[in-house]
Amino acid sequence: GGYVPAVFGDRAYVPRDPNSPSAGINVVVASTGIVLPPLTTSHSDPPSGSLYPDRTVAIDRSGRFAAIVDRGTLMVFDLANGRLAWRLHRGYDQVSAIRDGVIYASGFRAFDARELATGRIVWSQPTPVSSFDHGSIVTDSHAFLTRDGRVGVFELTTGALQRELDAYGVCSIAPGLLMVIASNQGIVSAFEFDARPG
Repeated sequence: GGYVPAVFGDRAYVPRDPNSPSAGINVVVASTGIVLPPLTTSHSDPPSGSLYPDRTVAIDRSGRFAAIVDRGTLMVFDLANGRLAWRLHRGYDQVSAIRDGVIYASGFRAFDARELATGRIVWSQPTPVSSFDHGSIVTDSHAFLTRDGRVGVFELTTGALQRELDAYGVCSIAPGLLMVIASNQGIVSAFEFDARPG
């Protein structure tokens, strides 16, 4: 799983160690390495090993909110006051993207779009319990989620599943293409698709 920080301005936002006494995000001044007070809240579940592997921090374009998934719980922090804005335990394993005031998160139960400031549901697509979420990306018009050996193509505003592509792996966008990369199998699938990264 990943431990990927996010950088906004002169701040680096780094996932807290999953074994620390509180969940959240450490904040570091990127230019000096000075550690600032962390964004924290209590853990909602006991440690779960690799069940929820992706601990990437996501920050909205305005720099107002930071989000992370920890032990299946999606947590959104308000950077203006350093407090938890909201959290939801729903078996999430990653924050896919934040775009235009909406946060996209996926996991073992659902692929959800929620209002960033409040957590109110915009749309939700169930994912099969057997599903292994191999990643998702959000473009300016669609969201892509790899699950059960296929890539689901979702319309961004409604969450409607428009089609499924017969490919498996990590999704990436290139000019005019959606690429699905299964590096462990040495396979790259490419589909014509006119979209820009979200």
